[in-house]
Amino acid sequence: MSQPPAQADFPPLPRPGRPRGLAPVHWQGIYTIWLRDQRRFFGDALEWIGGYMISSLLFVTVFDLAWTADLEAWPGVSMTTFIAPGVTAFALFATAFQATAAALVYDKLEGMLADVLMAPLMAWEIMAGMLLSAMTCALVNGVLILLVISLFIELPMAQPLLTLGFALLGALLFAALGLIIGILAQRWDGFSAAETFLLLPLGLLSGSFFMIDSLPALGQTIMALNPVYYAIDGFRAGVVGQAETSLWRGAAVLLAVDLLLLVVCWRLLSTGYKIKP
Repeated sequence: MSQPPAQADFPPLPRPGRPRGLAPVHWQGIYTIWLRDQRRFFGDALEWIGGYMISSLLFVTVFDLAWTADLEAWPGVSMTTFIAPGVTAFALFATAFQATAAALVYDKLEGMLADVLMAPLMAWEIMAGMLLSAMTCALVNGVLILLVISLFIELPMAQPLLTLGFALLGALLFAALGLIIGILAQRWDGFSAAETFLLLPLGLLSGSFFMIDSLPALGQTIMALNPVYYAIDGFRAGVVGQAETSLWRGAAVLLAVDLLLLVVCWRLLSTGYKIKP
């Protein structure tokens, strides 16, 4: 009779470890959402960075050719130096807006948003990943544009930390606003309408291209109600060293508006408004 085959000696199996618990904050999930959107941004870097860089340089060039060399906003600050930080800041803020709004609309139309919503993450964690990614993209774009403009125009960079602070406050405002628009918009038409009737007016009426003192009383009142004006003014103050209004008041207004928009974003994501069946 044939002998049964000998059984091989296998090493003992390791003892199972303790199951991984859920931390109060799912940092890995936040990082994954951030990384996902970063790869999308840098995958289209030519469009995101190149487009805003060219448009910003065109704005600065046109105004520089239109104004005389002795025209100054403040003593020692030419009008070209005055508008260069404003143009850069608006490009930075527009990048933050599009990084959230366009990404959300694209994910909804392609059916990919469900993958994010099904992840074991809280609504505020999903919001944090998206907003942090949009702010990162905006800062990268803003720094690159500022560096290129500085090759042609002398920018003193009086207080870089002040510039960074108002850049973060403004980028958070526009990233949160873009998140709200991305949730509400059902098609690209809605996104385009928000760009035309919301993003552009906020930018054109923010003091990027002119001083508030040159406006009539009604225009100055309207400008004072626009929170983007304070973001532009604070960003410019960090570059040229002078501001048109109180920086503390501007920071307080931006913080209040940012907190309000964050609450709205969290509420829309937590209820699944227009993003869950």
